[in-house]
Order: sequence, then structure tokens, then C-alpha cells
Amino acid sequence: MNRLFCIAAAALMMAACSSEDLTQQTKVAQMQFSATIAAPNASGGTRTAYTEDTQNKKISVAWEVNDEIALVHNSVKDVVKVKTVNADGSATINGTITGATDEAAVQLFYPAASVNVNGDGNPVFDEDVYGNMLKQDGTLKYIQDNLDFRQGEGKISVPATGDASLKANVDVKSKIAIWRIEMSDSKGQALYPTTLSMKVGEEMVAKAEMAGEGSVNYLCLIPELMGDGQLSIEATKSDDTYSYTLEEGVKLEEGKYYHSVIEMEKAVTSVTLTSSELVLVIGEADVTLTCKVLPEDADAKTVTWTSSNPAVATVDATTDNAKGTVHAVAEGTATITAQAGDKTATCTVTVKIPGLLDGKFSVSSTKQVQFSQGNLQAEVAGGKFNDYDFTASSWMFAEHQWDYLGNADNSNMFYINKLVDLFGWVGSSALNNTYGLCRYDSNDTHYYGSTNDALKSDWGTVAITNGGKTSNYGWRTLTKDEWAYLFETRTTTSGIRYAKATVNGKSGVILLPDDWSTSYYALASTNTADATYTSNEINADDWTSAFEAHGVVFLPAAGYRKGTTLYHPGDYGCYWSSSSTSYNAYQVEFNSSNVSSKLDSSSISERQYGCSVRLVKDVE
Repeated sequence: MNRLFCIAAAALMMAACSSEDLTQQTKVAQMQFSATIAAPNASGGTRTAYTEDTQNKKISVAWEVNDEIALVHNSVKDVVKVKTVNADGSATINGTITGATDEAAVQLFYPAASVNVNGDGNPVFDEDVYGNMLKQDGTLKYIQDNLDFRQGEGKISVPATGDASLKANVDVKSKIAIWRIEMSDSKGQALYPTTLSMKVGEEMVAKAEMAGEGSVNYLCLIPELMGDGQLSIEATKSDDTYSYTLEEGVKLEEGKYYHSVIEMEKAVTSVTLTSSELVLVIGEADVTLTCKVLPEDADAKTVTWTSSNPAVATVDATTDNAKGTVHAVAEGTATITAQAGDKTATCTVTVKIPGLLDGKFSVSSTKQVQFSQGNLQAEVAGGKFNDYDFTASSWMFAEHQWDYLGNADNSNMFYINKLVDLFGWVGSSALNNTYGLCRYDSNDTHYYGSTNDALKSDWGTVAITNGGKTSNYGWRTLTKDEWAYLFETRTTTSGIRYAKATVNGKSGVILLPDDWSTSYYALASTNTADATYTSNEINADDWTSAFEAHGVVFLPAAGYRKGTTLYHPGDYGCYWSSSSTSYNAYQVEFNSSNVSSKLDSSSISERQYGCSVRLVKDVE
């Protein structure tokens, strides 16, 4: 097809055909109308992002014999052809229209194949129109052969006798905009791209593939199909991508020819981070992410760092913006995003409370808790009151769940700078003692309080170096009823609440979280108080992968202490509750031997005995 576009007017006329009976058959209309593609507006001035053609350059358009034009009216599509082309550029067309009625609205489309009528009787662009917009080759020839779309509107006149016609001439206006684009890189060198595309937001609306031999290329666009959004141009050459973003709010107009000389930015093609996932603990060292931007000579390499949830984790850019330092703020999850150009990379950051295991355990019908990473320990600072009552220089959780001190390295002997992990239970009326750091071996009211006292000071109120480092961090000791509910009443997904076991060579009791699955590991003799520790023998690797990774708790049989004498480590496990009775206090007690075994979640012990402490935090 030898056709050139024109930003001047061209008229179409339809030749006459007659019909004998309008009620029996469709009239063949004789129609006269003109088609126009608007010229660029030289007086429109310069827009920020591009310049309309100010030299009144024109791309000519002409009708040819046998051009097909669609007439859509009364939910019907008819096709007519150009019969002759007149000297003044107008064309005579004729054809048969179906079911013409007087004053009926009619739409004219060129080419006829570009439009169809949908189920609602409305004209819609053919799918090939969209496809052809993405198959351009950067030349005017492709546009004139494939993308010359025009549309006009009018009304049909049906006289009492004779042929139907249009009420008046109809301008069949161009639906396209043509953009001539000349490109250079940021160094002023002309670009010879192999692809050129236009986007509205993230949607590609036009694309051309070229041989890469010219810096001047053309794109055809249909503004009506582009919708709203920011316009951007993208070009590729070899492995490099170049981009240009137009000023927000710029829109293209139908029938306009644009000519732009654009300095393109070499675009960022990829952004990667050194980690895609991080687990941070509140109070521990910050972690630095490094961002790699490619290509290295991209024009917009500056990295912007953001956090989706600064209340959980913040990120601060380094001086050169290539690195971001992530700081844990509060428990939860945040996404750290690094962006350079329009490319991003993300890292999911999970922030945990220090010393807190993941598993959640019901301790009543309405409350769940999470356990500390290990038994509580204290470093002895000094003694008073005949060296029976001691203070601590620091508190910490055991490194591993199976760790307990026994008498190793003079532990639990109350030597200065040595560790203790078996504590007495101190009532609120005690005069001298606070956290059970006492070696007095009788139930004396001065050291351990009076009958039915509440716990004087919960061990969870101390500042724990690997459990938040501040006092009153939210740790606490379970009550008698909570321990009992945990062992005896709660419902779990697996049906298992506890099992006796030997873990990494240490005897004790395993507590399974509410949602633990038996698919993780097959346990024997579960929920059985008289089982032995050898019922389940678990090595360190299996413990880490099948148990601790899923929030399981292990209470080691650390024994108990009276004065400075240690009894039954590796056999007895005694864990304090915060509840008292008479001059005693409640504890969880379990043991195992070749002869007999027992587990009692409501055992009673005299307060002067040193027992283990395992703290919890409430699930909020």
C-alpha cells in the first residue's frame, strides 16, 4: 500500500446507489464526507518533556481506490470501498449499509479491519491493533502500512424516497500520534538502538525493533488506548538499556506529530543485595547490607534505602549509599528495599527478642507464652549477713537449652565471680534475701519469707545480658496453675505436650509447642510421666534441625541444691513456679532411674532448696 500520512484534510464522498423498497431491503447509501488528520499546533509552544513540530512538517495522506472503510451503526458493521479518488483529494465511495434508519448515529473507521462490534453492539479495536503497536520497526513505512487509524462520527439521513446519505460531511480524524525520536547518551554520543519502546506506568504501549543503524526512529501511538500514567521511553543497544522519563502529567494528542531530541540515561539493569533474609536480635550488633548495581557505568546509580516498617527495623545509608546499615528496633518483620533507577532488591528482616525461643505454648485457655533460650544463671558479686545472702554482678541465660552448671568450676558454691543456676524461693516478707542467691539451708523467715507469701521479686525483673539487657524487660516465672496447664491440659496439633529424653547427652524433659508436627521427628513414650530419659535419645544436630528450629523447649535435669551441696544432677529436674503454699513453694519436678520415675507439675518444695528457673514472655 503506497500511502503517506498527512496532517492536512482529505474528503471522502460516496457514490449513489438506489433501492426500491426500504422496508424489504437495506438502502445503499450515497454519502459525502471528509477525513482529517490534525496538523501540529505551532503556537502551542514547548512542553517540558518534548517539543511539538514547530516547522509545520507534514506527513501526507491520500486515499486509494479499494481502500476499505467500516461504517458502524445500529450495532452493525458494514464495509464500503473507495471507488474513485478526486483531484482535490476527496474520494467517492459506495457500498451497502444494513438496516439504515433516519437520524441513526454512524461511526466511520479506517481501515475497516481495525474495528469489530462486540456483544453489546459497540465498536472495539481489533486485537491486531494492539499487537501491531508492539511490532513496529522504527520506520514510517511500517506505520503507513499497518497503523493508519482514523475515525469519524455522523448521522444517517433516510429520505422518504431515494437513497440514504449522511446528514453532513464527516471528518474522519486520525487516532494516532507519531513521534520522531533522536537519541544520545549522557556523554552526547548518538545512540543507535536495536529496540525502542514507550510505557505508560509499567504497561508497554508501543515497541519497535530496529537494525541499530540509525539514531532517528519513529514510534506510532494511539493516545486513546494509553490511559493515564507517567510516560517513559526505553531503548536498548547490545546489553545496555537507556531510559528517559517524561514530566508527570504529559499526554499525547491524536493527530499530532512530535519531534524530540532526547538525552537518554544509561539505565540500571539489576540491583542485588548481599542477603535476601536477615534475622536480627534486639540489642545485638547492626547488620550492613551491600547493594550491587549493574551496569557499573549506569547514569543513575544512587541507591535509596527504605524500610517497610521502621518501628521494627530501620536502615541508614552509608556515605556512598552503596551500603545500608540495618538496626533492630522491635519484634516483628520488615522489608528493606534498595532502589537504583527503577530496579529494586529486597531483604526480609525478622527481628527477635533476645534470648526468646520461637515456640508458643498455651498456659491457659486464653494465654500463650514463649520460653527463654536456657536456664537462668547469675554471677556472684558478694555476700552479706554472715555470707548467707549474696548479690549478683550479672544475670544471663545458658547458651544452650541442655546447659546446666552442676559444681563444675566451683559453680553453685557462692564463690565471688563464679556462677549459680539453682536459686532459693524468696517470699515477699523476707528481710535479707531477694532472688534466692542464698546458701542458708533452713527455711528461715529472714531469708525466705513467711507463710503464703507472694514471690518477693520475680527473676524476670532482673537485667539479663542476653535477654534484653534492661530490667523489667517482660520476662516472668510461670505460676503453679500455668505449669500444670502446660503439662496436663493444653491441646496441641500433634497431641503431644511433653516427652522425657536425653538431648546431646543431657537428661531432661522436652516441651512441644502447640503447633509442633509429628512429621518433624518420631518421639516415643509421649505424655508419659513414668517414662525414662532413654525413651528418646537425640543428638545435637537432630535437636537443632527437628526440635529447636520449631520452637521446642528442653528442661535439663540440673538437680537441686541445699546450702552448697548439690543433689542428683542429671537425674532430678526441679523448676520453680511463682506460687507458694504455707512455708513452701510449688515447682515442676521430674526424675528418672532404672527403678522408678515420676513427673509432677505441682510438686511442693521447701523454699531454701535451690532449684532451676526457666523464664517466659507472654505472647502479645
